Amino acid sequence: MKNYVKLPIVLSFFGLWISTFFSEESQVYIGFGLIFTFGILHGSNDLLIINKLDKKNSKINYFRPLFLYVLFISIILALNFLVPKSIFLLFILVSGFHFGEQHLQHLNLNSTKVIRYLFYMIYGLVVISMLLFLKKQIVHPIIIDLIHVFFQLSLFLYLFIFSATCFILMSIYFIITSKLKVQLLFTELFYLVILAVIFNHSSLIWGFTIYFVIWHSVPSMIHQIQYLYGSFTMFNFIMYCKSALIYWLIALIGLFVFYYLFKDLKMFNTLFFSFLSVVTFPHVFVIINMFNSIKKPS
Repeated sequence: MKNYVKLPIVLSFFGLWISTFFSEESQVYIGFGLIFTFGILHGSNDLLIINKLDKKNSKINYFRPLFLYVLFISIILALNFLVPKSIFLLFILVSGFHFGEQHLQHLNLNSTKVIRYLFYMIYGLVVISMLLFLKKQIVHPIIIDLIHVFFQLSLFLYLFIFSATCFILMSIYFIITSKLKVQLLFTELFYLVILAVIFNHSSLIWGFTIYFVIWHSVPSMIHQIQYLYGSFTMFNFIMYCKSALIYWLIALIGLFVFYYLFKDLKMFNTLFFSFLSVVTFPHVFVIINMFNSIKKPS
């Protein structure tokens, strides 16, 4: 992971530069292509991680985590249609936590789990709210169509100011209580400025693609490969891809079936969000346990 620290910056500006050669429509297709490959791939090995976490694993027990995983996905899918507003809000909070947990793993934070998790979520909300605010004219009608609740554009600004303020205050708290180096705080603020530049100067999908693939999915895969195989090598990366292939294909087939059936309906927005949420929620819980296992081996 240490060798990857500065690479996202270079790749981000390269991605911003290369986008100037493509139309916005082309950026959408390329962006979704990258999200559907690296983005979905990084969450396709959850069952393999679960099996490693389960030290009592046996051929009989293998089907238990598979059953629970599918049950969890089914429940989330149903809730998307029953309580879409609540699930949308929960999705934003959980996604924020997941982004923050992945990005801030290198920080040695001496605190309770609740405070540490809150810090992760606040960081992720800074990233999400910054993207929403900078692309508010585009995302505003999409969210209204999704949750059927009208709200003012200023809400995006208030959310960003609130999350950014909380992030700075909690960073100061950790500087005092965990002896977190001040330069680490400025480094993270510098990264956020870079993301703001990327989001502001790119289309919505392309900016999100740069963050989701380069800043989140690839580092996540590196962490997962290190956990599953002991180290990150090209051979282990190939092994990781092979083990994820069947689940990755199932996810893609399901998404394309949704698109084929509902591409001309507004309902597709809801279905696409449902797809994102049903693959995100169980993945987040798996990664939480993976990081806890790394920090506290038994």
